[in-house]
Amino acid sequence: MIETKNGPIYEPMSPEARSLYEWLKKYQPTLDGSRAYIDVAEIYLSLEFDLAKQNKRHVG
Repeated sequence: MIETKNGPIYEPMSPEARSLYEWLKKYQPTLDGSRAYIDVAEIYLSLEFDLAKQNKRHVG
């Protein structure tokens, strides 16, 4: 879990999002709060949501 100024970001449930999560983790100390960091975090969260929804569709 990454603690950011906009709240926590949890580790990905899907391996496809791992590299983006690692980028967020690496640059959190220096970029947290910047527009670029917030944008990447939003992309990550959207990707995780979409992948979870897609996986749910295939399982159920």
